[in-house]
Amino acid sequence: GIYEAIMSTAALAESAVQIAYVGPSVATNASDGMNCLNAEAPSSWSVGKCVLWGEPHIKTFDYKEGSPVVDILAVGDYWLVRSEKISIQGRYRETQWTNGAAATSAIAIGGAFLQGHKLIVESMAGEAFWDGETILDTLPAEFSVEGVVQATFHQGVAGSLLDPSYALSDVKVVDLELPLGVRVSVNRWAQHVDVMITMRQQSGGQDGHCGNFNGDAADDTAEQIKQRMGEQVLAADLLFPEADPVEGTTRAPVTLDDCPADERERAEELCKESQLKETCIFDVCFGGEEFAGADAVMDEELGGQAKEAASLSKQ
Repeated sequence: GIYEAIMSTAALAESAVQIAYVGPSVATNASDGMNCLNAEAPSSWSVGKCVLWGEPHIKTFDYKEGSPVVDILAVGDYWLVRSEKISIQGRYRETQWTNGAAATSAIAIGGAFLQGHKLIVESMAGEAFWDGETILDTLPAEFSVEGVVQATFHQGVAGSLLDPSYALSDVKVVDLELPLGVRVSVNRWAQHVDVMITMRQQSGGQDGHCGNFNGDAADDTAEQIKQRMGEQVLAADLLFPEADPVEGTTRAPVTLDDCPADERERAEELCKESQLKETCIFDVCFGGEEFAGADAVMDEELGGQAKEAASLSKQ
């Protein structure tokens, strides 16, 4: 068979590293390395990136340039990634800026790959927790559990703002290195978070608001995900500390046509250089100018994350 060495688990002092079974090989008489597969590399080697930002908008793992993003405006607790070993949930809540729509206020991570532990990262209005205990409570800060998690909390650089007259403090970022090659980056804003999840396809399948990661972007619309996953995380599966999920509410659907002309003009000016232009305009129209700054940071980070994911997929 073919096995993968999970380098993030390497313990040099013990000369040990975690090994994961990837797929079958075929017999060969030649010392030809990976060519012994006699087939395309297993899908579980593919690296993808799921991005949540704004109110929230989601680029699923299968997103391709030109595909529509998934928009979720409903308040509640939802699965972002659900697989046999990996559990990642998002909490969508209203903020003072979102006019009744949801924004991601926190994420929770757990499952077998964390050996039963739970990790929660909230916006700057909240905290970060490991098994219910506060962590990363100073800036900068680090937290680690050998073989399970390496977390850093640091000041990010907002880079070039879309409007030089708009003052924005540098974003505060939590970077997480987790087992099975999972990486999570959380931009912690005043009352919401933007999230980037980088991981490989799971051999047993997966689903959630980040999509089913099957290589087909067409089957990851908001309605299709809702049909597969249901409305919210069941109480028995909830990683957040409350006994029951928050009550889900949905704002009446709105489009850019509902944005007042003067606010739309201001939003278009703020977002004119954004790679996320349409969603940036939407967020500023219905959420406020904080989201223009957040989308500006996301613009910069998406470019770097795309290069990194491309590099990992070649390994």
